[in-house]
Amino acid sequence: MNKFILLIILTIVVLFSFALGVFYEVKKTEKATEALKNLSLKSLVTTNVYGKVSDISARNITISNKGSNITFQVAQNATFNFQDTTGSKFEDIKEGDVVSVILNILTDGSTEGTSVVIFSNMPAPF
Repeated sequence: MNKFILLIILTIVVLFSFALGVFYEVKKTEKATEALKNLSLKSLVTTNVYGKVSDISARNITISNKGSNITFQVAQNATFNFQDTTGSKFEDIKEGDVVSVILNILTDGSTEGTSVVIFSNMPAPF
């Protein structure tokens, strides 16, 4: 009889511990979800992208990095630096170049490149 009561108590403790663990994980997920909701376009206004230029069309550039692509328009007043040299221009960018770009995130959710650093002969770690 004592073994039976001990087994019931042990089962209750294990079930309670499991329920407590599930509750804790749900709360962590809810906190992470809330943090992502608070990270809106109003608080995140710029980001930096780095990758290999895979397409150029008009003032739009597509950058590839580790299997992902991002396409954005380059602002008319954007600054361009070719490696360590200032005074470059949009036309200096070629497909295959490795670039680092500061993007502004606009209120409509689109992105616009405002600063481009071009690394023409740099091997891409992609």
